[in-house]
Amino acid sequence: NISLNRLLVQVTKQMGILNEKDEYILDVDCTFIDTRCFGAMSMKDKDGPGFYPMICLIGNLPVFIEMRNGNSIADFRIKETIESCLDLLDEAGIKIKKVRTDGAGYRKELLTMLEKRNVKFLTASPVNITYKKMFNEFNSTEWKDVTIETANSFKNCLLSEIYYKMHDVETAFRVIALKIPTDETLIEQL
Repeated sequence: NISLNRLLVQVTKQMGILNEKDEYILDVDCTFIDTRCFGAMSMKDKDGPGFYPMICLIGNLPVFIEMRNGNSIADFRIKETIESCLDLLDEAGIKIKKVRTDGAGYRKELLTMLEKRNVKFLTASPVNITYKKMFNEFNSTEWKDVTIETANSFKNCLLSEIYYKMHDVETAFRVIALKIPTDETLIEQL
């Protein structure tokens, strides 16, 4: 509902929570709402019927919500949702410097659209056999010791990067990989 999402952006701007001077990071994710109301549907791996809305957030503030059935997959309409959200934010003068998504955002159409709009992005890559070639390229790269601050702690890990071209995409995107020691690998090192 574009009208209600436009209202959501306008209200947050009028309250002074968002302003035209700053640049923001837009986080995008889906969440499952378990409900038995009319129109709710179920995925095979979910316990019951519900809805699976995609929500765009700036900080903890929702700025765009797209309602979807509970049987929608995570990447369903992700490009269209983010594009509509960015259009509304542009209309309101709110600048987005970066979009963050989980693995559902690793889609050629979405990344190409973000690149054309000059919006940086951070997305997880799915880990499966399809991306074996990309992961093999990390075998010939240098790994650096780094410490990363998470929401709950500091993690010592190894970091490496490559440039990788997705199928049928002109631009090579920067891919960063982290190796985080597990309890088992720490014991092996001792």
